[in-house]
Amino acid sequence: MLNRIRQTTAAFCLVALVAGVTLPLSASANDSFINSSGSEANKTTSPVMLDLLLLRPVGLVSLAVSTVLFVVPVLPLTLITRPAEIGKPFESMVLEPARFVWADPLGSH
Repeated sequence: MLNRIRQTTAAFCLVALVAGVTLPLSASANDSFINSSGSEANKTTSPVMLDLLLLRPVGLVSLAVSTVLFVVPVLPLTLITRPAEIGKPFESMVLEPARFVWADPLGSH
């Protein structure tokens, strides 16, 4: 059982290492191109595979942590002190990480 976990971890690390080295090289060829209107198209700031395999899972973990932190200490304190401003911490602690994980297009981070 322990050997199987080690093998899986080693394989994942190898794939991440190879992807981390080769994907930026392949993405640099497509960094900028001119669209039909003559202006530069939107540049992606990270390769799609890096976004899919690393940034999105980290964003999902941060969404879970920030949601728990919002519900436990922030929500009761905000409702007691400033109930009309509950949207401000909700926006920054729950909605922004949710947009990062689910709404933003791949490769836009």
